[in-house]
Amino acid sequence: MNCRKDTVEFDINSELVFVFAFTFFLFFRFLNPDMFGSEQLMDAAFIKSILKAENFPPVDPFFAGGFIDFYYYFGHVLAAGITLMSSQNLEVGFNIAIATISAFSVMIAYGFLHEVLKDNKKAFAGTLFILFSGNLYSIYDFFRYILSFQLPVKDYYWDSSRVIEGTINEFPYFSFIHADYHAHFVAIPIKLIYIALLYKLFKGERIAGLMLIPLTFIIFATNSWDFPLVILLLIFVILVKLRKEKIQYTDILIILIPIIAVAAFSSTMNLQAARFIIATERTDLIQFLSFFSIQLLFAYFYFANEMRDRYSLFSILSGLAAFYFIPIAAIILPLMLISFRRAVRGDFFSILIFSSSIIVILPEIIIIGTKLNTVFKFYLTAWIYITTAGSIVLARAIEKPRSVFNAVSILLFTLTLIYPTVGTVVRHDKAEMTLDGLNFIKEMSEGDYKAIEWLKDKEGVILEVAIKDWGYGGRFAAFTGNPTVIAWPLHELQWRGTPEEIGKRMAVVRAIYTTENCTLISELLKKYNCIVPKNLTLKTLNQLMGYGRLTERK
Repeated sequence: MNCRKDTVEFDINSELVFVFAFTFFLFFRFLNPDMFGSEQLMDAAFIKSILKAENFPPVDPFFAGGFIDFYYYFGHVLAAGITLMSSQNLEVGFNIAIATISAFSVMIAYGFLHEVLKDNKKAFAGTLFILFSGNLYSIYDFFRYILSFQLPVKDYYWDSSRVIEGTINEFPYFSFIHADYHAHFVAIPIKLIYIALLYKLFKGERIAGLMLIPLTFIIFATNSWDFPLVILLLIFVILVKLRKEKIQYTDILIILIPIIAVAAFSSTMNLQAARFIIATERTDLIQFLSFFSIQLLFAYFYFANEMRDRYSLFSILSGLAAFYFIPIAAIILPLMLISFRRAVRGDFFSILIFSSSIIVILPEIIIIGTKLNTVFKFYLTAWIYITTAGSIVLARAIEKPRSVFNAVSILLFTLTLIYPTVGTVVRHDKAEMTLDGLNFIKEMSEGDYKAIEWLKDKEGVILEVAIKDWGYGGRFAAFTGNPTVIAWPLHELQWRGTPEEIGKRMAVVRAIYTTENCTLISELLKKYNCIVPKNLTLKTLNQLMGYGRLTERK
């Protein structure tokens, strides 16, 4: 239903979808609000630093004296904005931001599909397929539990995201309930907006193309891994358009301006040079199919009417021939060739499938830094492209459900919903009934909680033990916004590429906590501008450090 007032059009259905989705995801944060585990402490640190920042770039809470000028943090700026608009502190605002980004993803997917399909039921089903569906492994794992007469445990929700050995294999719904406010998570709704605007551009709406210019830059600022992938899609769309119409200056500007803007912005940052490595490992085909098979089947179903011609047969034989060199090419190469043929004829969703095929095959040829991250970031984008096209197949099946082919499509779609049904339950295995993300610290250490609360309105460098990443270390810096000498050293090494400085800082922290020389402690604290009480005495240091054994040594 559309309500029109003057020239402004409100899509009530989309708004209701947002409200429902926001309530849905916020409820699960209400059950388990902890800002702890995986990357959440790092994300909290960035958001808190932005909230306290007077200038940009914000201070790096895990590296005293440094700034967050090495990382794409626009998504964290969005979280800070959501926190401020909700008039809440970080620990509550963090969970509101998780629910907001997830709900926006649902609303955007639904709104786009409703515009394309002109049907509420089909748009809703397509949204479920894009954002809520699980992979084949989640189906297998569920029935493995059932046939063993066991109920799925918490590992069930996690295991489906670690299917391909040595890589991370997140998909949208896992990211939503896992609740890492990380770059790949925030980029999901932005990529969906990008697809929607590209579709409008493809249909001839020039204003949509102009809107893509800032959005392409925003994608880089949110998750730089996605920038080349959306540029690739943008170029394909414009090239196909040029087969039907003359080139316009706006077509060039849409591509050129974001690239120039990204280059200029990058020159102001201390980014580590990307390491491009020729891939020598090959992805196991069975593991690959455990993750992608159902989604790829829907992509093949999209071309069902063309699968019997000679070109399709040639494509399949080409894939089989390529199996020896790249096992997953047996599946991907035929899809790439078949989708390319229809894409150049002017079919938008074939362009999505073709682009996703390129994205999936790239990590078999070249990797950026590590295969773990390359597969992680590339496959998540490919998932969104493929399932968006697959939602068209699902819509056709819903329209004529009695045919065998369409019945199989609906059955497969239904099976993918096992993951959100079961995974949601096992993921939220407690009911804290609060949105306070620091509630876990109250339970673990009341002293830590009181110290964090006391430090929140203070300014200065603090000292805490530098322990491993992804754990409890760095909590005081993260939740107060006050930088510490060093925390999460492996992340800092990845971001800064300065092993000597990071090792030096870790040695300093270790020395402060282990030496019996209080004079040395005082000097080291002052070196990193840590807060040191005036007229520091041996007694004061003993109290601060919890020792009682320090001596004056000169």
